[in-house]
Amino acid sequence: MATAKFVDFLRRHGFVGFSFKQIQMELNPAGIAKKKPVGMPNWKKLQKTQVRDNDKAFAIRTGKESGVTVIDFDDESSYRNVISQFPELAST
Repeated sequence: MATAKFVDFLRRHGFVGFSFKQIQMELNPAGIAKKKPVGMPNWKKLQKTQVRDNDKAFAIRTGKESGVTVIDFDDESSYRNVISQFPELAST
């Protein structure tokens, strides 16, 4: 059911997406939990949707393939710094 809903979402918005087995949490050497995707396709070469029925994790290919730009902030202070320099991003 989740797979069909995801594929429908991708089609409605013109996005390229993919699925993978799962996301595991692992501790790095500093003891900080990090996400580890399992069963990821080579998403850098992905140009059309690739979704498998038994996968439990889903993602949208960002960039020109889907027309989506993402800015990832590791903490709130980094976000606030960028927003102070580019206030128009706060409403996007």
